[in-house]
Amino acid sequence: MGDHPQHLDHPSLLLRLFHQSQSPNPKASKKAQEDLFQHLQTTSLPVECFDTLLPHFLAFLGKDAAASKWLVHLFASNLLRTADVINMVIHEQKLLLSILPETIAEWWRLVDEQTSSPQSNLRDGVFVPNAVLQHEKLALQSSQFFALGRIVDTIALLVRLTDDVDVVVFIASTLQVILKVAKKGAIQNVFVRVADIFITWIYRQDTPTAQRYPNHTNGAQATNSTTYR
Repeated sequence: MGDHPQHLDHPSLLLRLFHQSQSPNPKASKKAQEDLFQHLQTTSLPVECFDTLLPHFLAFLGKDAAASKWLVHLFASNLLRTADVINMVIHEQKLLLSILPETIAEWWRLVDEQTSSPQSNLRDGVFVPNAVLQHEKLALQSSQFFALGRIVDTIALLVRLTDDVDVVVFIASTLQVILKVAKKGAIQNVFVRVADIFITWIYRQDTPTAQRYPNHTNGAQATNSTTYR
């Protein structure tokens, strides 16, 4: 080794661990799985790491029983990026929504652990004042709950746009998880964001198609030209 530390390529490291976790060697596979799991025990995984792992995790869906569990860990590691992915991966969208309740539960667990874990004033041998630690903690909490808000807005929009009952069931289950563990203020914010949208969805399902689209002669035209409000 030289005098200068080698640059750690984090995305490549995680991808290598994932491939090693698929090894036929049980001992090597287990060690790689444990290491990869530890890297995903965060709520702020870098986007480049998330995007590197995502296609490989998706490729194993249906082939590996543990694939959906890895997706849960990945999604919980960066909830903000997960909100983007739900809108981008259209063909797998329903499957991703089906694991979203478990994802939110895992994310809450990570948030609680980070909130309750003691903070040391020593970092790499350098003293860090309490005021700096507190500022970092508040910044982390702010980013975490901004990400949660993005998830709520994303799935609320899906309810507005879909007639698929399964999609709405998955989303309702996700909101139940959020409401079960959220603080009072957060619960109020969630209700404000989604209550009207769910009421509108129920009304839409109970309204005959011809009444929903009075200006159109057939459902196909209406679907292409209507934005649900």
